[in-house]
Amino acid sequence: MTKSEAQDVLKRMANLYDRQWEPTKEKLDAWVRLLLPFEYDIAWQAIEKCWQDGPWPQPHKVRRICQDLTRKEQPPRPEDGGGRSNAWIQCVHPPEKFPGRRGWAVELVYGSDSRIPPDHVVMQDAQRMLQEHETRYGGTWRILQNHTTVQMFESKSILEAELDRMLNPSPGAPG
Repeated sequence: MTKSEAQDVLKRMANLYDRQWEPTKEKLDAWVRLLLPFEYDIAWQAIEKCWQDGPWPQPHKVRRICQDLTRKEQPPRPEDGGGRSNAWIQCVHPPEKFPGRRGWAVELVYGSDSRIPPDHVVMQDAQRMLQEHETRYGGTWRILQNHTTVQMFESKSILEAELDRMLNPSPGAPG
């Protein structure tokens, strides 16, 4: 809303309160600042609502009602998956010092869905991340793509079972 529109809303408000409301210049300036961020119609709806609730306009109530009305008018935002790329790196063979890292997985996250790059860039980032983890932590890592968090937990269980079978073969099993 423009400053002149805010002043017009205040004139209408004075008429609504039967001219019993006589604010100082400072209060009028404060009201103008309060109303500027909102649309004219929303500000007027809020003032009318306050008028129905009591004899005098209350700035904090008007602001809260304006904010509520503005929220209702905004289209719902699409759900943001938080930038989860569904690409992971996972420790397949942990270093000897850290056997508990077997199955440990790290997802590539980009902050918000709108910041997720094309798949080939995600894979380049995953390759870089894999090399950094192998250098920093040791062991052998792999890249998994198009896996949800649930699938990664399942993958960790499957990986652990496969590795246990390989490391501890049962007697009589083909080896």
